[in-house]
Amino acid sequence: MTILPEDGIAIHGNDTVEIRYSKKVMEIPADKHYFYNDGVLNAGLPGFGVPIVPVKSNSTRFKQGLGRIIFRYIDRRNQQAIGDREITVTGPIGKKVSELTTAETSGQQNPNKIRPAYIEGYVPVDYTNQPDLTTAQFQTVRDVDPIVEGTDTIYTFRYEKSRLEMQVPVKMSFGTASSAAIDRIYYLPGQADGGTKVPYGVQVADYWGVTSWNLSVQQARQFEGVDQATNKLVPLDNAYLSFDYGLFKTLQSTDNTTKDDVETRDHFKLTPGAPATTIVTYHKKGHYLSAQQDNTGNQQYDLPGYSVYQYQFGDQQTMDYSVGLHVPAATKRYKTHYKTTLTWNLTAVP
Repeated sequence: MTILPEDGIAIHGNDTVEIRYSKKVMEIPADKHYFYNDGVLNAGLPGFGVPIVPVKSNSTRFKQGLGRIIFRYIDRRNQQAIGDREITVTGPIGKKVSELTTAETSGQQNPNKIRPAYIEGYVPVDYTNQPDLTTAQFQTVRDVDPIVEGTDTIYTFRYEKSRLEMQVPVKMSFGTASSAAIDRIYYLPGQADGGTKVPYGVQVADYWGVTSWNLSVQQARQFEGVDQATNKLVPLDNAYLSFDYGLFKTLQSTDNTTKDDVETRDHFKLTPGAPATTIVTYHKKGHYLSAQQDNTGNQQYDLPGYSVYQYQFGDQQTMDYSVGLHVPAATKRYKTHYKTTLTWNLTAVP
């Protein structure tokens, strides 16, 4: 179009005229990273004695609109950043993150391994795209594949730290036993808990673990004691411990969406010096994020949750007859305090 001075405005020699205009881009072709905005300025009024000013052409190149998505990873318990703390994706507006390349992510990260990211020792639990975490609504964690927009978008994934804990009996006493040379089983009475008696047992707390685990026990050495008459170390030859009426119970379970398999032994015996005996095998079944896995298909992940289990020796009716110390008649008894050590092993397995 031709732009002329408004009435009442005179342009004199050596005057400078500045013309400003704006242009709104309604749509950018998806397959082009650049477009051109051409402007031509033609100053001069031929026929009026005003010399023609040479044409000045301005070509402005605009890069296709870019947007950013910021992925953050925090510990749900304390809101502190973990892992890579923050990964920024910068790409063309309208593209999905899965359509981008490592060159478009900070740290050259694989865009299919950050939504959420696998962080050793942690389990992703939930996420939000609302920036204010104090009022944000969180959703159960899943594969997310957001579209790059013109304004920055923040996705925050919250994690729980994975760990297993175990509590075992510190001391178990069979009490005073007879020195008579007979084949006999000495039973371990239930333990006192306040004003009641409860079975002995082993407690396992599983805090958001995604691996399965085994519980085993081993007796490395025979029962031994120091003979009071000779002051020498004497063994309780051929004695062995037996465990019966074993029970596996779930004491507490929250946020657990998995289907789990458990195998337990309700009875077993320990041979001094033998390999450890597995008494509980717990296997978690579900869809979990792993280091090798890509985020695809908007798949929702299972949550291992927090659970407390107990393997106990008998119930209120059988606890006084669940753990027995078998001593053959041929075993020589000495006047001493016999003792041994049991080693409990809690092992996480793939």
